[in-house]
Amino acid sequence: MLILKNNGLYLKKIAINYYDFVISTIVFQHIPSREVRWNLKKEIYRISKIVGSFSYQMRHCDTVDIRDNHSSYEDDAFDKEGSNGKCDVQITQVTDKTLINDLLNIRYKNIETYVTNYFSDNSHQNWIYIHTEK
Repeated sequence: MLILKNNGLYLKKIAINYYDFVISTIVFQHIPSREVRWNLKKEIYRISKIVGSFSYQMRHCDTVDIRDNHSSYEDDAFDKEGSNGKCDVQITQVTDKTLINDLLNIRYKNIETYVTNYFSDNSHQNWIYIHTEK
C-alpha cells in the first residue's frame, strides 16, 4: 500500500501504467474543486495499467444543500472553508451525467455507477459508487 501526499495536480512520483487497481474512499467528496478532482482522476488514469481499474465513491443527494456550505459536483469552490463534513461535494441526478462525461473525456471506459442508501449516519442521504476501467 502506498499513501501519497500530493498537491492535487499530479502524482508525478508514480510511474505510468503502474497500478492494477486504484480505490479512493471518502476523498473526492471532500475536494470542493472540480478542477482538482479532474486532475487527480486524470493522474489516476495515467498511473493505472492498461487493463487497470479505478473505483471511488461520493455523496449523492436529491439537491445540493448549500445552507450547510456544501457544493455541487460542477463547482470549483476554492472559497470553501473546511472539509470532512464542512464542505461535502454533492452529486445529484442532474450532475450524474457531468461525472460520467468527465470520466469519458479522460478516456475511462466501462463506467458503472451504483447509488445506495448511506448506512452509518443520518447526515448523508445516499452514496454513489463509481467503477471504471482504463
